[in-house]
Amino acid sequence: MNGTRRVAVSLSVMAAFLWSSYYFIALAIAPSISLGELVAVPFLIGGVAYAAISWNHGSLPSFLRMFRDGRSWVRAGLYAGIQLTVVAVTLYAGPVDTSLLTLVGDVLLTPLVAATLYGHGRDKITTASFVVGLALVATGASLTIVSGGAAEPLRGIALLAGILVPFFVAFYFVASAEAARTMPVDAVVGSTCIQAGILVAITVPLVGGALGGWPAPPLLPWLGLLALGVTSFAIAPVMYFAAIEKVGILLPALLMAGIPVFTLLLQTGLLHKIPSALASIGIVVAVVGALVAVGGWEGRATPASPAA
Repeated sequence: MNGTRRVAVSLSVMAAFLWSSYYFIALAIAPSISLGELVAVPFLIGGVAYAAISWNHGSLPSFLRMFRDGRSWVRAGLYAGIQLTVVAVTLYAGPVDTSLLTLVGDVLLTPLVAATLYGHGRDKITTASFVVGLALVATGASLTIVSGGAAEPLRGIALLAGILVPFFVAFYFVASAEAARTMPVDAVVGSTCIQAGILVAITVPLVGGALGGWPAPPLLPWLGLLALGVTSFAIAPVMYFAAIEKVGILLPALLMAGIPVFTLLLQTGLLHKIPSALASIGIVVAVVGALVAVGGWEGRATPASPAA
């Protein structure tokens, strides 16, 4: 593994850890705040952080121009969809099931969407090890989710949200990575964060009690929202898209297999909840599948996705 790829792997794994912490911070503060605040405020915090980065890099004009770009608003809608469905599944079924659903989006659907829409890595997704790896990811995730993971099996609205999570994840990251080929990544991701926050802020009052209004939370939940904004919506995306810029979208997406591993470790340590034997087997199968798929990717050069 060369130096560039090693850096990309390190950045991706650190991003996976930060994203895995999202579930637990969200669970801790959710009883004290509304769903609207839980979803919208971290978006806005991450967007402000990216605006500062854009200003520092001299790309603030590109950042502001995104607000007049219809495609940017579509990406924002996908990003908002990710967070709304992730929060819904996390609150209902727990962190492990949710992390596996995002894993399906990252590892199974993202390479397929990237290859189908843009032709990226089309030669890699047809290798035997890649196909076997993806099949193992799907099988392992299905075992854990069907068994109920560490909480409740998905039903009703939570089931619908669970089905949508992988598709929102895949289409958002592929669309963002493609946009970052011609625009500064800080402008692309930062503007999308703010736009997604605006969309959620507009939507919440329209559905009223279904999402819970906007009461002012006490100080501690606000600190949790700040932590979510800084870790999951600023630092982690910076690392993830920096990895994509170095080696392309496939390897960083596959390394999101680390999310359920970190999630399981955090859940065991923080919540003292251990999944059932079948769910644990499913997690192992899913992660092994991701590693097998990485093996199919490894050794084949992938051009970087340049950011202007």
